[in-house]
Amino acid sequence: MKILLATASCVLMIVSNTALFAQTDTTEAGSEAPHVGLGVSLLPYTFPNNDTYLVQPAGTLSWYVPVQFGKHFRCEVEFSYMQSHDSLRLQLSSTVGTNNYRTSTFGRVGLGVYYTHPFDAQTRLYAGLRSGLVTSSVQWKSFVVGSAMTSPFLYDEGIGSFWIGGVVGFEYLLTKHIAIGAEAHLTSYATGATNSYISTLPSNYPARFPVGRTSDAALTSANVAIRFFF
Repeated sequence: MKILLATASCVLMIVSNTALFAQTDTTEAGSEAPHVGLGVSLLPYTFPNNDTYLVQPAGTLSWYVPVQFGKHFRCEVEFSYMQSHDSLRLQLSSTVGTNNYRTSTFGRVGLGVYYTHPFDAQTRLYAGLRSGLVTSSVQWKSFVVGSAMTSPFLYDEGIGSFWIGGVVGFEYLLTKHIAIGAEAHLTSYATGATNSYISTLPSNYPARFPVGRTSDAALTSANVAIRFFF
């Protein structure tokens, strides 16, 4: 929580200045229509993993919907999604085992506000605040092999994180409508306790998820993204 508060304090000044520039830019822009775009990250999204294996977003890219208001203000929605399936054979004894099937789901959504500054005719600098939610869930179905029981044992686990962080970056305008940019992030995560449903399991079945665990984390990361403005 201290990490979260420190990160929020660091970006508060950026947000205040962003709002001031946005107000000024609205006056300057007059009746100019906002420019809506669509973008995608070129680097996989980074998330602080842990030993519960709940969050494994390797290869997950973020999608962006930026809205540019005049020269100096932008707001942007971002989202990403992943789902994977795998299976595992686990032998509990010489005569009894389980066939396990896992479905893992990962989702992220966020909103960013930025002050943007045209550095020259083709380069734009920006800085601001980004915040949102991450959710991840995993479902295990375990079918007993070597027993008369046919109904599956079931794990159903879910976890969520609130995240907030600062962003600085730049964009290079390849054309009037296409921009490629790079940015650096400092992001803080506050992760709540795991929500779970676990049916009755054999006593020798290995435990996978700690009960009542919460965690906080902060990390730096980088991103490269391309955006198309209509």
